[in-house]
Amino acid sequence: MSVWQENITPGRFEGQTVIVTGAASGIGLATALRVAREGGRVIASDLSSEGLDKLTAGHGDLALVPVPGDISLEDVVQRVVAAAGGRVDALANVAGIMDSFQPVHELDDETWHRVLDVNLTSMMRLMRAVVPLMLDAGSGPSSTSRPKPVYGDPRQVPRTP
Repeated sequence: MSVWQENITPGRFEGQTVIVTGAASGIGLATALRVAREGGRVIASDLSSEGLDKLTAGHGDLALVPVPGDISLEDVVQRVVAAAGGRVDALANVAGIMDSFQPVHELDDETWHRVLDVNLTSMMRLMRAVVPLMLDAGSGPSSTSRPKPVYGDPRQVPRTP
């Protein structure tokens, strides 16, 4: 059985600024570290300031700029954009939450709106804010999101990232 080994492409993101949401754990953490290891400057956003502190403390040699906060809030989106310093080459919309897996008939509106705010509205707000910077940088709109398909379960609300 073979073991996966990360293959870094040195300099692939040299001179580029990449925003990564959900950067304190999981796919967001892996994305932030990969881009930074390949020479990029990463604006790392996450709700967990402790997670971002751990990320930056453990990788002081990398260009990681932590911006803690709730990415569904417009003021946090503006802080993320400001941290980019006027240049954004790529955006990885990785932040996402789920509703504690409540059955659909027990799901309250507050939880539903919170999931939509984080998983959908935050992505639109961030893309709206950075696409002009991406166009100025000559990179054009380039945004990724978590690669999970939409799926359903009779006991749960269908979920996306």
